[in-house]
Amino acid sequence: MWKGYLVAKAQLETERVLLEIRIPREINKTPLAMELVLNGMTEPSDGDWYTNITSGKRKPFYSLEIASHGGDVHFYIYIPRDFIARTEAHFYAQYPAIELVEVKDYAKHYPFSWDTHKSFGFEYELAGPDPIPIMTYKSFGLDKAKKEFNEITDPITQTIEALANIGPQEEMWVQIVISSHKGNSTTIVKGKERWKAFVGIFFAKNLAKRVENFWMFWLGKKGSDWKAEGIELIKKIREAYTQKKDDKNEITVNEMTKLDKIKMDAIAENITKPAYDVGIRTLYNAPKEHYNGDSRHHMMGSLFKQYSAGDAYNSLKPGVIPTTAYPWQDKKGKNIRKLRDDMYRAYVRRAFIYKDLEHYKYGRVLFKKFVMSTEELATIYHLPGQVAATPSFERIESVTGQAPSNLPL
Repeated sequence: MWKGYLVAKAQLETERVLLEIRIPREINKTPLAMELVLNGMTEPSDGDWYTNITSGKRKPFYSLEIASHGGDVHFYIYIPRDFIARTEAHFYAQYPAIELVEVKDYAKHYPFSWDTHKSFGFEYELAGPDPIPIMTYKSFGLDKAKKEFNEITDPITQTIEALANIGPQEEMWVQIVISSHKGNSTTIVKGKERWKAFVGIFFAKNLAKRVENFWMFWLGKKGSDWKAEGIELIKKIREAYTQKKDDKNEITVNEMTKLDKIKMDAIAENITKPAYDVGIRTLYNAPKEHYNGDSRHHMMGSLFKQYSAGDAYNSLKPGVIPTTAYPWQDKKGKNIRKLRDDMYRAYVRRAFIYKDLEHYKYGRVLFKKFVMSTEELATIYHLPGQVAATPSFERIESVTGQAPSNLPL
């Protein structure tokens, strides 16, 4: 309890700022540039044990955001104020022509009221195990910097186009909250998975697995290691093509299908990258008379569909959705409003990583965090080049000079 209080106190006392990333009309950088930015911003250590106990300080979290204000699309990054200098250093090193400008927090200052507005949002989750990557920019050939303009297919343009295709009174926001992944972590176990652990206490094959299931059931949590999980997935794929002959104790290996070969290679490369704990949330707000619910809800659900491709890769899908399954579960609509109020407040607070920010007012929604590599993150959030020609996507007119030589690293 005391530890939780200190962590909450440290997080709530941290001053944070919103920087807008103003993009020039010409930017000839591949998503590798953003991957290098994210690599540089990793903070894998929580600090020493004494600092953790006495101050409650933890790794910082950031929020990578794309927001459409009436169809005008903007890129933002939400960071602790103390990290402004290092953030500028990493961004200007890779994108010397951009501008990073501190701006008013659009989410906090949006004039929202349930009396005059409506809001809907949800959180994304990965469809498969975390080590299986989504289709990354390399799959789209964007690691080839010298491709001709008409040969470039940047999947982020689909997201930008969707965000730009809303009315002047509407708002649609996307936030990707990240904190450096430290390898070993714990995740909540509930429902069927928890009862499965209970059964495993008695029927698991070995003692170690029975002990693991006992603690999983008793605590409602389980330990996870992203890289170890990836290695185990690769092992299972290989074992499916390996046969052992009992008579001569010989091993034969069958030819692997192309799909499993692609999946295995993708996992193997993905788990070698630096990684972040990630939470993704999207929100749609509008005055009641301009609220276009069904159309916008469908649009929000497809913002990241371009990064999935059959069974070889992972995919992002809507996870936590603040709604009820049947009309009679909430006849007056009060519960849905409470859930959506939680979602709105969570977006404003960029709540995902730490418990002090995870307490929803009504306690009805759980956050779903997962692990993504910097290559995956750079795929879904990078600064688009000329291929993104959406008219309402704002760019700065002129190319600025090189990054200042005295920026701290």
